[in-house]
Amino acid sequence: MGSGRGASQEVLRLPNRPPGLPPTGRALRIGLAPFTAEESAAFLRTIVDAEGCSTQEIDAVSRLCGHLPLALQIAAARLDGRSGWSMTRLVEELSDSDRRLAVLTPDGAGVEAAFMMSYQQLPEPTRTVFRRLAHTTTASFTIATATALTQLGPHDAEQVLEELVDLGLLQPGGPEQYRLDDLIRLFATARLRAEEPPTERTTRGGG
Repeated sequence: MGSGRGASQEVLRLPNRPPGLPPTGRALRIGLAPFTAEESAAFLRTIVDAEGCSTQEIDAVSRLCGHLPLALQIAAARLDGRSGWSMTRLVEELSDSDRRLAVLTPDGAGVEAAFMMSYQQLPEPTRTVFRRLAHTTTASFTIATATALTQLGPHDAEQVLEELVDLGLLQPGGPEQYRLDDLIRLFATARLRAEEPPTERTTRGGG
């Protein structure tokens, strides 16, 4: 399994089961740690009929799902539940960044709901930092980038980033580096647009 710190210890219970997923009782339990690319591909092949699917398509779905087990499971369920869909169609649906979270959050239960549950546990100052990380221009960024985006000092910025790691909203990326994966960036951007004034929605720069 993936080695995401913090997220690997987080288990989430959602009140609704996304359509098409196998019965698991009244609630769905989800680990938030991402798989490796190889684990994602292997996982997808165990839950969908991969006959006729190219390696490139499997890899694309895995990447667009951020290698998150829940996202992969929901994507597979969407494919399974639509007889006219192919893996190519699924890749096309997930490639639309404006709709990707919606595709992976059917009936309000799924990826965005998982992120929201972690987000709602944060105090407002930490939520603000998380939202403004949507302005980073690369997946990996440094503490220095975070200080530039948030106006915090290096020590305070690191503490907040570690809090986000503990809730699975960031991944550690090396010494003084962190990673904001694509699906979580989309969620951060959505929260930025919904909760920040227009002056804070413009790109400040960073990377």
